[in-house]
Amino acid sequence: LARALLRSPQLLILDEASANLDAQTEEKIAALIHERKGTCTAIIVSHRPGMLQYTDHVLHLGNKTQRNNKNQRETRL
Repeated sequence: LARALLRSPQLLILDEASANLDAQTEEKIAALIHERKGTCTAIIVSHRPGMLQYTDHVLHLGNKTQRNNKNQRETRL
């Protein structure tokens, strides 16, 4: 994860990247990803809402998620 963030990619795909992180570290990672907004497209797969706090769009798969933010476009499948 650290190497991927240091490379400053145009596309970053994270699949449960914060699963084993504490809440503070997860917040720092989310903030780093947010800093790259506009230069990096991030696709984030997560069960934890902390990684989704800076997202523009949220796609819900299944019926167990609870995310509601006026600033985000949400789609349920």
